[in-house]
Amino acid sequence: MNTDSRMVLKAYLFMGTAWLIWSFDPILIRLIGDDVARPIMSGGALTIAGFLMIVPALRGYVFLLRRKELWGRFCFYILFGTVIADLLYVIAIRNLNPGLTSLILRSQIIMAIFAAWLCFGERPNRITQLGIAIVLIGYAANAWFSIAKSSAPSRNPTLGWMCAFGAAVLWTSSTILGKKLMENIKSSHLCGMRLLTAGIITIVSYCCMGGAGEFAKLSCTQWGMLAIKAALCSVLTFALYMHGLHLAPVTAAAAMEQAAPLCTLFVATFILKEPVPLQQWFAIAVVFAGAVIILVNQYRKSSGK
Repeated sequence: MNTDSRMVLKAYLFMGTAWLIWSFDPILIRLIGDDVARPIMSGGALTIAGFLMIVPALRGYVFLLRRKELWGRFCFYILFGTVIADLLYVIAIRNLNPGLTSLILRSQIIMAIFAAWLCFGERPNRITQLGIAIVLIGYAANAWFSIAKSSAPSRNPTLGWMCAFGAAVLWTSSTILGKKLMENIKSSHLCGMRLLTAGIITIVSYCCMGGAGEFAKLSCTQWGMLAIKAALCSVLTFALYMHGLHLAPVTAAAAMEQAAPLCTLFVATFILKEPVPLQQWFAIAVVFAGAVIILVNQYRKSSGK
């Protein structure tokens, strides 16, 4: 195995591990409770995670202050690619099976491929295009089954799909912008700044709108689970993912994200008792088949095989 292929494999391992750990994030959100205000769910976890990475975050801020040409890109990265995207994500979890939400978010594989083509010249070949077509078929089938078959009166699957898709679009922009910013900023510094800045913005904004009293409603158990979510599903996963993203093409990074939904679906089925119908498992398998085609093809291209 040559040096380039070892680096590609290392990047894949980092990103794959990150997404397997992240697969428990939707489960933790559901366990913390649907009654918890979404800005608290999102901003609380981001803020805790940001303070856990306060040292690299501060170093990143010092560097960013000297690079004014990066400020606009960083602001968009935080406001749209993190704050709004994360809020849409936690709203989607409230209205849709956590595993399906995770799966929908991974639709950014399609958007990331085309964005990478425009921004980095990572043009998709015919095999990648075949994988895209298969993934799209799987997503269309899943959307139809989940919306048509929903019976829970407290859930709004249409809203869930819309929010999850919106989060996927914005997280695609964050993948592109993150890779661009890491041309100048260390991945650990950017990760710390992203978590801390987005968390503080979300919390302060919610308090300004009169939501400060909602924090007192959380139990010790909920705070504990929020801290676990922050440490494992934000700090650890973001650090692993962004290091892998620094080493790998955007297309590969997007394809690796398909590792998360399968684990989430199994956990949601056996722990939360929220199974998905057999026909949806078939549609999910179609999505994974398309993602595997893209991933294997990208690995072969990156390693020169």
